Amino acid sequence: MGSVRLLFLLICLPLLTLGLFEDQAGSYDWRQQYIGRPLYTKIDTNLNRLFIASEQNALACVNLKSGNIVWRKVFEIGEAGQIDHVIWALKEIVVVSNNGQRVQGFDYNRGFATWEYSLFGEQTQKQKILSVVSKKEKESYYLANNKHLCLVGSREKICIELPTDDGFVTANLFETDHGVFVIRFKDTTAQKLQYNTQLSSLLSKTILNDLESHKNLQCMNSLDSNYLSCYSDQISSIFTTEIKSGNANSLPLTIQKSILSSDREPRLAWSSKDFFLIETLSEDDGLNLYLFKKEQNENDLVLLKKIESVQAYDQVSHSQNSFLIYSKYIGKNKLNFYTFDLKKSQERTDLLISANVLNSEDILQLEASVTENKNSQLSVTVSCFFKDYSLSVFNQQGVKYFTREEALAYISTVEMVDFPLLHLQEEFEDEFGSTKQDNLITMFYKRIKTQLIMLKEFIQIDLVQKVTSLLQNSPMTKKSQSGISLDEITRDEFNLNKIIVAVTSIGKVFGIYTSANGKILWSFYLKNTIAFKFNKVRDENTIPFFVQRTAAHVPYEPQCVLISKANDQNGSLKTRVYFFNPLTGRASKDAPKEGYLVDYQVKQAFLSYQMDSHYLKPVVLFDTENRIHVFPQSSISDLQAKSSNKPTIIFSTQRENDNLNTLTGYSLSYSNEPLPEVWRLNFEDEKISAIASKLSNDRIHSHGKILGDRSVLYKYLNPNLVGVVTTGQDSQNVPYVNVYLVDTVTGSVVNSFNHKRCKGPVNIVHSENWFFYSYYNMKFRRHEVTSVELFEGDIQNNSTHFSSLDDIKPIVFSKSYIVQRSFDSMQVTLTEKGISTKDVIVACQYGVIMEIPWILIDPRRPIKMTEVEREENLLPYMPEIPLNYEFTLNYYNYVYNTRGISTAPSGLESTSLVFTYGLDIFFTRVFPSKTFDMIREDFDYFFITTLMVGLVLGTLLTKKLAAASNLKKAWK
Repeated sequence: MGSVRLLFLLICLPLLTLGLFEDQAGSYDWRQQYIGRPLYTKIDTNLNRLFIASEQNALACVNLKSGNIVWRKVFEIGEAGQIDHVIWALKEIVVVSNNGQRVQGFDYNRGFATWEYSLFGEQTQKQKILSVVSKKEKESYYLANNKHLCLVGSREKICIELPTDDGFVTANLFETDHGVFVIRFKDTTAQKLQYNTQLSSLLSKTILNDLESHKNLQCMNSLDSNYLSCYSDQISSIFTTEIKSGNANSLPLTIQKSILSSDREPRLAWSSKDFFLIETLSEDDGLNLYLFKKEQNENDLVLLKKIESVQAYDQVSHSQNSFLIYSKYIGKNKLNFYTFDLKKSQERTDLLISANVLNSEDILQLEASVTENKNSQLSVTVSCFFKDYSLSVFNQQGVKYFTREEALAYISTVEMVDFPLLHLQEEFEDEFGSTKQDNLITMFYKRIKTQLIMLKEFIQIDLVQKVTSLLQNSPMTKKSQSGISLDEITRDEFNLNKIIVAVTSIGKVFGIYTSANGKILWSFYLKNTIAFKFNKVRDENTIPFFVQRTAAHVPYEPQCVLISKANDQNGSLKTRVYFFNPLTGRASKDAPKEGYLVDYQVKQAFLSYQMDSHYLKPVVLFDTENRIHVFPQSSISDLQAKSSNKPTIIFSTQRENDNLNTLTGYSLSYSNEPLPEVWRLNFEDEKISAIASKLSNDRIHSHGKILGDRSVLYKYLNPNLVGVVTTGQDSQNVPYVNVYLVDTVTGSVVNSFNHKRCKGPVNIVHSENWFFYSYYNMKFRRHEVTSVELFEGDIQNNSTHFSSLDDIKPIVFSKSYIVQRSFDSMQVTLTEKGISTKDVIVACQYGVIMEIPWILIDPRRPIKMTEVEREENLLPYMPEIPLNYEFTLNYYNYVYNTRGISTAPSGLESTSLVFTYGLDIFFTRVFPSKTFDMIREDFDYFFITTLMVGLVLGTLLTKKLAAASNLKKAWK
């Protein structure tokens, strides 16, 4: 019997382990993974896979039919993980990264790294890397740059230095039966180096005389890897050289100048022994292709085919045949893919692909694959990456397998927008009195009116719809384009469902539903968009985006505005101001559909804190001539009237001597004159690396903090305070980090902190009366964070109004802590009233999102505890913050290369919404002060109901017994 029980426990325990978080994981959080813009792609129809190496330092395998990521490898952020070159070998993927310093081999099936070597060593500048798969050495590859030539494989690595001839640039790499050949160019000199297959000896070093005296030659390997083809635009000719002999054609292959005379920027795109493909740009910047063929015993190339207005193309080899596959738009929404057989010199009509697309966007990259089925029939599969950063795959029948929105890997700005109230909810809100004159009778009348409207709608809509669905057996709810029921896209009771408006740096804007696993409700693409590099001191592309009017102001529609640079029809650089509805994604009715294009250049944009008569907060643009521009322009009169007696100071960063080290304050006035400068703060040899200000929707619930002895310590709540982080080096080239707390009205430094032997990147956040920032300590080789909190003291200077002109010297508390890992980004949690504790959300370097409780980073944590501090529930100071896995928000759903975190309040005071964006996007809810306003998930409804029913029955029974007892006593 005991053995049976033991066996039962062993079977059940794994099930319990797997179900630990089954009731919570994914219930209100979701993650979406992306890859980024492809640099190298490969289609494998046998494995039903699409392999991608992207500019976001990611190597991924995608299911060819569904578009789901099968596996993905994300390298380091920045240049350390940048992919420089990829070889799609027969059994493995070879990736060269970190400017040629590292080479790795990955398995096709699982993406496992099978081997890794250091390659060229540290390089002073970016160099082109060439490669060729070895035919002699099994599973080995030759890699070369301007200085080195290497033979690498799973078993060995051999590297040699190329001859140190100054100025030579490696242009081509070959392997033939006679060895390995390196072709290098210097001005008009072409040099050929020949090595044996093991790179143990230099066999020959010759000059290719036939290629001399020609500048700007465009050379490339031929298809059979035995010929070098070079195109000269000066004489409109092509030179072909046999590599093993080094002999060139006696005469160059000439192209008639009249053929290419109308085009510009000709480039040799592909070559074989007898075929050459040249691409050019037409007058309207369209792509034209010219396919030439070499006739025997002739030195003139014959134009085989001219293809105009090509979107993109690819050359594919299959069974000793070569195919040219190119795409063209036919009409507005029809995209055709044509296949030209180079061997037969004819178009293959049986391989024509005709696909329908929603948007006629230009194709940036095309990858094709030709396969043969059991009936010996060929078919083509095409992968297209469009200009709006969407990735699609089409089969031979023109069916689109999937579309991946890779633009979501380039989000720069995010706002969470509330859904509007339903009209019945608005009626309920109006029941309690919309004006102060509403009395009890008026509110009772509104109550009866609302109930009658609800009854009418139930009969006319709900009841009729249910009967119709029963008779016709049809669904009652309509579906949006994303597959979500339109009835679900509404404001819920606790305002937990919102729409995330995400603006990407390429100009594509998305509306993402926080429920339903982040489905995209709408999206649009603004062509010719160029992002700014301001409002973020870091060198990142950003598009300023603001919510001018929310959905709370009925009957006015909500409105958002985004500002970007754009090219007009003449190619001139303009500033574009675009207005749209965040709920529908459609352009605003009161503005042009393409937005406003203005001539001045903007260096800063911000939202006015004052509303006009239409409940709209105008956007203010600050141009390079220090002038102010307001959109919409009809709001200027309202702003001038409201701000006539209220001077406003704005600040802006400036560069001096090519260094961002100056902070300048201006007096804001809505006129055509340049703004007068009020103050200037110069940090001399330092560089501004980050600026932190309070979030616009940051709510302050309490002006003071109650201490353990029941006294109050009042917070220093300066709304004009910002944190400015600067970096620099001292006289001995030792780096340091400075943090200045600057009052932006007066330009004075309230306090400052110096961290010697420290460096960035520095992430900083500011909320209420405290700052929190992270940095790297070089002396102790560890990551550290510092929290700073400011107080006025036990007496509050002014409880209703704060003035920067008052002489208030705050009391400053600060503590530094050690953390185990670096932070990519951080943000503060927000709640509706600011009652809940404000925790810090951090994105760690290796894909973990954590919530750090304020109690751990409180700068008032004492080294020695007193009774008063113990009564206040302060923790004793510890130099290290234990970042436990209990703080992790995304459990095993790692998100990489996080660039930003956005937080928003919900209708529940205990709940804050968190959205992180980078290479991946992630959404969840956090509860900084636990769920004090919600019923727990394990709440025992049955027990409470039984208890309440028992109490009611007991009360009634007791009442009846008491009445009977009193009656008996009365008869005595």
